[in-house]
Amino acid sequence: MVCPFELNVDESQMLAQAMRLASHPVPWLSMDGTTSGPVNSWFLLCAHWLTRLPLDYHLAHGAAALTLVAILLLCHRTAAKLFDPAAAIAGTVAVAAWLSVNQQPDFLQFASELPSLVLLFAGLAAGVGRDGRAATQWGSLAFAGLCLGLIPWAKLQAAPIAAFAGLWLWIDALRGSPVRRIARAATLAAAAILPSAIMLAWLARTGALEQFQRSYLETGLLYSGSKSFAQSARDLLELFTGRYVSPLALAGVALLAFAIWRAPSAEFRSTLRRRAPALALIGFLVVAAIGACVKPQTQFPHYQFFLVFPTGLLIAAALDLAGAAKLGPIALQSRFGFGAVLVALALGPLLAQAPGFDTVRSTLGILRLDPLTIIQARRAAVVRAAAPDARSLAVWGWEPGLYVSLQLPPSTRHAINHFLLLPGPHRQYLRETFLTDLLIERPEVVVSVTGGFSLMNADDDGRFLELERLLTTNYVLAARERMSDDSVVSVHRRQPAPR
Repeated sequence: MVCPFELNVDESQMLAQAMRLASHPVPWLSMDGTTSGPVNSWFLLCAHWLTRLPLDYHLAHGAAALTLVAILLLCHRTAAKLFDPAAAIAGTVAVAAWLSVNQQPDFLQFASELPSLVLLFAGLAAGVGRDGRAATQWGSLAFAGLCLGLIPWAKLQAAPIAAFAGLWLWIDALRGSPVRRIARAATLAAAAILPSAIMLAWLARTGALEQFQRSYLETGLLYSGSKSFAQSARDLLELFTGRYVSPLALAGVALLAFAIWRAPSAEFRSTLRRRAPALALIGFLVVAAIGACVKPQTQFPHYQFFLVFPTGLLIAAALDLAGAAKLGPIALQSRFGFGAVLVALALGPLLAQAPGFDTVRSTLGILRLDPLTIIQARRAAVVRAAAPDARSLAVWGWEPGLYVSLQLPPSTRHAINHFLLLPGPHRQYLRETFLTDLLIERPEVVVSVTGGFSLMNADDDGRFLELERLLTTNYVLAARERMSDDSVVSVHRRQPAPR
C-alpha cells in the first residue's frame, strides 16, 4: 500500500485506462482492456473520485488491500450461511493466513481478478439464504444476479465461475410453490442478463461493438487458446504442487479426505444430506476456478486468486462434514463470526509466520533496487527530459507504467499493446485503430519502447511500419536511450503545424 512503484504491469494498465475513461467514457472506443473489461478500471476511477487521490500506485495498492479485506468478509458471510459458523471462521482464517504469508508483488498488486471476486462473493452473500439454500427474497436474488452478471465485464476469464454460481442459484431457486419459484428464477435470470443487455446496447449505439467483438471476445478467446492434454496436465500439477496456492489447496483436499474417512458415522451421513446443495456449489466454484487458472496459455501467479477463496469455502465444507460443531462454544455463537475474522485479519501477519513481515520488508526494499523498477523510472526520466511540457502521450510497447509515472492519460484506446503484438487474425485491425487514435488525437509525444519485456508475445520484433511512417512524417526524434535490459526508448515530439 505504501509502495510507490509498479508491482505488476496489469495495475499500470488499469490505472492508465481509468485516466482515459475519466474523459472518454465509452469502453472499447476509449479503452481496450485486452482480457479485462471496463469494470476493473471503473473500480479504480470510483476510488479516485471518492478519495480525490491521484490515479497512481498508492491508490491502486490501497484499493487492493481494502478489496482483499472486503472479499474475505464476503467469503466468510457466504461460508457462514452454507456451513457451521466455526467451520466458516476456520476457512476464512485459512485464506487470511495464506494472504499474510504470500506477500509478493503478484498478490500485493491491484490484480485484475479482484473486482471479479468482490462481485462473485457479494452475489453469493446476497443470493444464499440463511438455510444454505438460494435466498427466497426477490431483492436479494436481483442483487445477486446483477453482481454475477457484471463479472464478464470485469474479467472474461471469470465468466465461467460466474456462470456456475448463477446456475446453482437459479436451480436452487426453483423450489417451493410453482408461482413463487418461477418468479424467483425469472428475477435472478433477468437481473443477471441486465448488465450485458445494457452494455451491448450501449456499445452498439456508440459504434464500439465491432471493436468489442474482435478484441475482447475473439482475440481474448484466442489468447486463452487450446493446449495439449499433456501441457494442461503439467499446468494442473504445478497448480497443486507449486509455490503459491498449493499449501492451501492441499489442506482443503486433506481435510475433505478426512471428512470422507468418517463416512460410516450417522452424523456424517446426516450432515452430507443436509449440506448437499452447498457442497454442489463449492464443487462448481472449485472446478471453474481451476479452469480459469489452467486454461490460459501463459500462467501468471495472480490467476490463483480465483482458486484461493473457493478453497477457503472447501476447507469450511470439509470441517463442517468432519463435525466442526464440536470445535468449541464459538460454534454456537454465530454473531461472533465477523469479530473473529476481523481479529484474524488484524493479527494474521503476526500469527502466521515471522517471514510474513520479513517478506513485506524485503519486497518493498527489493522494489526500490529491482532492475526492472530502475529501468521503468529511467524510461520516465528520459521522457520528462525530452518533453518536460508534454500534455498528451501515446506509447508503443507493453509499457502502460509510463502513463502512470508521468500522470498523462493515454491518447489511444490501447494503453497496453498486448493484442497489437500478439499474432492473430485481428492484429492488423487493432493496429489500425491505434493509428486512427493517433491521427485524431495527435498526441504531443509518442514513445516507442522496443526490446525486452516490452515486446512480449510479439512475433515480428514489434515492427509496425505504418507507425514508423507516421512518426517520420509528423514527429521528430527528441531522445533515444538504450536501457540495461537492452530495450530502447525512443521519444518522438510532434512537429509544429505549418503556418
